[in-house]
Amino acid sequence: MNKKPKEKFKILKLIFQYLLLGLILTSLILIINYRKKTSNVAIYTPPIKTVVIEKPKLGTIEKSITFPTYIEASQYIPIISFIQGKILKYNIKVGDYVYKNQIIAVIDSTTLDQQVLQAQAAYDAYKKTYDRIEALYKNNATSAQNFDEIKSKMDGAKAQLEIIKVQREYCNVKSTISGTVIAADLAIGNIATAQTPIAIISNLDSQIVNIAVPEKYYEIFLNNKNNLEIEIKKDQSNLKTMATFISIDPYIQPQAKVFILKAKLQDNLTYFRPGMYCLTKITYKKINDVYILNQGIKKLDGSLYYYNEKDESANYLDKKYIINEDQNNEYFRIDEAYSDVYFIIEGQNTVFDGQKVTVIIKKRE
Repeated sequence: MNKKPKEKFKILKLIFQYLLLGLILTSLILIINYRKKTSNVAIYTPPIKTVVIEKPKLGTIEKSITFPTYIEASQYIPIISFIQGKILKYNIKVGDYVYKNQIIAVIDSTTLDQQVLQAQAAYDAYKKTYDRIEALYKNNATSAQNFDEIKSKMDGAKAQLEIIKVQREYCNVKSTISGTVIAADLAIGNIATAQTPIAIISNLDSQIVNIAVPEKYYEIFLNNKNNLEIEIKKDQSNLKTMATFISIDPYIQPQAKVFILKAKLQDNLTYFRPGMYCLTKITYKKINDVYILNQGIKKLDGSLYYYNEKDESANYLDKKYIINEDQNNEYFRIDEAYSDVYFIIEGQNTVFDGQKVTVIIKKRE
C-alpha cells in the first residue's frame, strides 16, 4: 500500500521535468528565430558633422561711427545793390561761374548821371574861382579869409563830385568773390534794393559738413580730434571723399543733446553739392596688426568653436580669449595664442564641445 503513492510521485516528477525541458527548448527556438529575423536590420548611426574652418588673419580693427549729414558751402555771399533803381541788365543765372569784380547786373543810372554833371560843373566853377583868388592872394591882392573861403568851397564841391561818382559806379553791380551763382531771383525790370540780394554766390571749391554728434561721444572725439579719419559717402552711391577736421563745438546743445563737429571736404568736389544727403563715417581709433575673425562665425550666444586637428573634433573656446574691447560690427580680435588655430566658420551652429567633425574646406592655411 505504501508503494503506490511513491510511484505516483515519481510519475508526476518525471512529467514536470519533461514539461520544463520542453519549455526551455521552445524558448531557445523562439530566441534563435527572432535573432535570425533581426540580424539583417541596420542600426542607425548619425553622420559626422561637416564644417568649414579658417585661421585668423592679421589685420586692422577700426572703431568708427556713421552719421547722416548734408553738404554745405563754407560760405554764402549775398551780392547787394548799394543804390535803389531799375535793373537794366541781369547777366547771370543759377549755376553760372563768376569772377571777382565781374559785373553781374546794371542799374539805371540816368539820375546819377545828371547829378555827376551838376557836381562836375559846380566843382569846375569853384576851381576857376580858386585859381583866380589864389593868384591874387600870392600877390597880396586879397585877404587870407577870402582865399580860405573859396578853397573850402572848392574842396567841398570836389568831395561831393567824388561821392556821386562812387554812387554812379554802384550802378554796375560787381561780384565780391569768385564762385558759383547759388541764387539769382531777380530779372531785368525789377527794382534793386538793399533788402533783396542781386545774387547769392558761393565758392563750391570749399564745402563742409556740420555733423550733429550725440553728447556721449564728446570726450572720445575731443581726445582724438587730431587723429580723426572722416569719410563722406554719397547715399546710394560708391562715390566717396575724405574730409579734414576743422573744429568741435565747445558746448553741448541742451535740447538736442548733441555737439557739432565741422569738417572740410578734400576732393571729388565736382560730384558733391550743397544740400546733398550723405553718410559721414568718423573713425576715431585703429588697432593695427592684430589677429581678427569675422563676427559672423559666432553662435547666437556669442560662443566660438575651434577645430582640434589631433582628434578631429570641435572645441569650445573660452571667452577670455576673445578681446571684446577691440571689435566692431564686422570683426573681433582673437588672442595671439590662437593665431595659428583653425576656427569653425561654417557648421558651428550644429556642433557641441568635443564632437567629431569632418572638414570639407580649409581656408587660409
